[in-house]
Amino acid sequence: TSRHRPRPGVQVRLEDHAGYTSSDVPNPRGAVLVKPREHRFGGYWRRPDLTRRALTADGWYRTGDIGEMVEGRLVIIDRISNSFKLSSGRFVTPEALEAFYSSAVLWVVQLFIPPLIELPFVTAVAVADRRVLRSTCPAEVWARAHEE
Repeated sequence: TSRHRPRPGVQVRLEDHAGYTSSDVPNPRGAVLVKPREHRFGGYWRRPDLTRRALTADGWYRTGDIGEMVEGRLVIIDRISNSFKLSSGRFVTPEALEAFYSSAVLWVVQLFIPPLIELPFVTAVAVADRRVLRSTCPAEVWARAHEE
């Protein structure tokens, strides 16, 4: 993550995106938009399609970052390109979910969330730590699961 105060003359705004909102507690989060007072970005050379995606109607530039405002500083916490949209319309940021479950669930050693956009829900592949599972699983359940 990077953490810095916006430069003088540059306005910063957070736009709700993929579950990040400006009403998040304790700090507002969202897609980062910037608008300098000088040196405006006019658009991409011969690419009006990219220009329309990058600039809002009122001249704000979408950086492609997800940010959080912490005590007046902008902290970049993710990239928009790291998210995908499910068929249900919800946005998913795999890295955030992977980090959460890898640290919150003791037996998860590794977690992968594939971008299966045709499904309305998130799927995951988890790699378990056998030692942790063995120590927390009742003996009869472990034996039944490992019968040959």
